Amino acid sequence: MVENVKDNGMSKECNYHPELPLHDPSIFKWPPKPGLLFRWLVRNWLMLSERMMMVILAIALWAFAYPSLETTKTFALNWIFQIWVINLVMMLCIAGGLHWYFYMRKGQAKKLKFDHRDQAKNNRMWNFSNQVHDNMFWTLTSGVGQITAF
Repeated sequence: MVENVKDNGMSKECNYHPELPLHDPSIFKWPPKPGLLFRWLVRNWLMLSERMMMVILAIALWAFAYPSLETTKTFALNWIFQIWVINLVMMLCIAGGLHWYFYMRKGQAKKLKFDHRDQAKNNRMWNFSNQVHDNMFWTLTSGVGQITAF
């Protein structure tokens, strides 16, 4: 392992190295700092942040796409299938969109990519000899199935 380390202590195999030491962004520090907590609240919940987009999407899906709680009181395959389809479409749109942006379009190039290598193809390490196909299969079968069951 030592031979894979540069003079500055960074690995040759990794493409991106964050600045060290890592900053502790936790709001649960002692003694409490109300200013830090207020800035965190504004930055994460009062602006259109990633967290707010997830909350808005969850509320919109709950209100307009998922079956009502009244419907789910009785066990039936039709509402379970509806939830499964919604979860599948969301996974395809979000994970597929991120894959398209980062890997196909190369929207960020290799700027923050930890591993400099591209997705593996013709590699027997993966079930389908293709990392993308392997990731898609396990995400869309096991992952979507588990979140639907949950």
